[in-house]
Order: sequence, then structure tokens, then C-alpha cells
Amino acid sequence: EQWLRKRIQKAVEYRENFLKMSQYTNSYRLIHSEGDGIPGLIVDRYGEYLVLQFSCLALERLSNILVDELAKIPGIRGIIRKDDPIMARMEGMECQYTTLHGESIPEEFILEEYGLKYKVRFRKAQKTGFYLDQRENRQLILKYAQNGVERVLDAFCYTGGFSITMAKHLGSIREILAIDSSEEALKLLEENAQLNQCPPVIRPLQGNVFAHLDQLWGEGYIFDLAVVDPPKFIPNRRSFERGFHGYKKLNRYVFRLIRPGGLVLTCSCSQMMDDHHFVRMLAEAAGEAGREAVILEKRYQPPDHPVNLACPEGGYLKAYLLKIY
Repeated sequence: EQWLRKRIQKAVEYRENFLKMSQYTNSYRLIHSEGDGIPGLIVDRYGEYLVLQFSCLALERLSNILVDELAKIPGIRGIIRKDDPIMARMEGMECQYTTLHGESIPEEFILEEYGLKYKVRFRKAQKTGFYLDQRENRQLILKYAQNGVERVLDAFCYTGGFSITMAKHLGSIREILAIDSSEEALKLLEENAQLNQCPPVIRPLQGNVFAHLDQLWGEGYIFDLAVVDPPKFIPNRRSFERGFHGYKKLNRYVFRLIRPGGLVLTCSCSQMMDDHHFVRMLAEAAGEAGREAVILEKRYQPPDHPVNLACPEGGYLKAYLLKIY
């Protein structure tokens, strides 16, 4: 018990005293499983609330200790459990969305990040509510896309993290085509655009991303910049080949839509897709699209999602910024 409590205390201290997360956001990862030495536990902080996920039955049985220690964090009003249904089924746990301590989390929460605001609705949301791991990559786009970007593609846009950032800060943009299969996510994107008083440049498009990209190619669309942040195509080793070809097809479709000299930020959240295979996939996709691609930057998950060298699979997120010729 004391070992577990100390691990939690160290994780909290790292975010609050070393990273000083609250300087630029009210929401961040507080405990990142193996990265903080507590395999099977994810805890994200959303302001005064904590959202907890178990991916290990043994750790779930220690939930009373975990919740008791987390409740000691100053300012915490509620701790909520929001399980991933796939992991719960694999571990033989009951998939739960329930309050473990204090107040129930509000149905809608306003997340703040680098001066922007996003509505988060937890019950039906992906992950614990928002893609906190792309925080710094949203800022990376602004570093490289200051001038001359007029038409933007945001594939798998979810509730608009990248689209809102670009619409608010890149004044040259005339259109952001934001594509996602979730009608509910796109409605929330539109609400987030209004919340941040974005110019009317975001055009949501609901449906299958692959089908829309193929249609855009047929209609002669060309973009200056694309962000590609798909869901996990490779959930396990058995699905590697199929997922690899899925990533390649997706990037091939995107590369052919980019003007010469344009930019692509392309991502993978699959643990099994390591850097070697990711670069190989991108090279093959560029070749099949008849394009040349140059890596400008490699990015990974932010430091509130640390990776233990004994468990490199914890470094799941890869984001490569490419220039396309």
C-alpha cells in the first residue's frame, strides 16, 4: 500500500512542480500507467475532476487505496471512473462510468489549452474525454504554417483540437475541411468554434474519411496543409499487416491532395507501429502517390505521458511533420 501511495505522490509532484502543467492548461495526464510505474492505471485531470481508467483487473481491486490517495490532491472535487470497454472485456471487469469520490463530473466541462477553450462531454467521448496527448503537436502546426496557408484538411478531426487552433491563429486560412465519421463530434466542433469566436472557415464533413479523400481527389481539391490523426489501426500484433496497409492507404490518399511545398502532420497512436515501420510506411505511401516527402520534425506524446524504457510500448504516439514535393 505504501509503495502504491508513493508512486501516486511522485506522479502528482512531477506534473505540478516540475512540468508546472497548470501554466498553460487546466487538463493533463496525471498518471500514465507504466510511465509512472503503475501499470494498468490512467488518470487524467480535468480542472477540479479526475477521470480514471483501469486496464488491469489486479489494480482495480486496489481501487480503494488509489481513490483515497488521489482524493488528497488539493482542489479535487470529484473522481470518476470511465472504463475503456475493450480493455474491461479483456480483463474480465465490468465496464463502468461512475463516480468514485466526491461530486459527479459535470456532463459538460470547459477544457482550456494555450488560451483556447473546448467543450468536453465525458459520457460518450473518446479516451477520457479529449485527446490531451496532441496538445504540443497542435502548437507545432503554428510554428511551421504561419504564412501562405489558405486551404487545410483535418482528417479524423474529432471535436476540433487542430481545426480550432489553426482557425484562431492562422489568419491566411480561407477553408478548413474537417472530416470525421462522428456526427456528434462534428456538432461539438462547431460549438467549440463558436466558443472561441473563430472566423467562419471550418467546414465540417461527416462520413468515411477514406471515401471523402478519394472523392476530393476526383474533384481536383488541393490543400496547403493536412493534419491526419486516425484512430488506432493496429490494436494488436495479429492485426499489424492489415493496419500497416490501412495507414499506407490513408497517407497515400492525403499525399496526392497536397500542393508541392505543402505540409502534412501525420500521426499514429498504435503501439505496434514503431518508428522504423512508420517511416517505411510513409515512404511507400509517398512513392505510390508519386510524391516526395521530407521529414521536418518527429514528435511524440507530451511529457505528461512519460515512457518507461522497460516498456517502450508506452510510447504509442508518433507525429511526423512532412514537407511534400
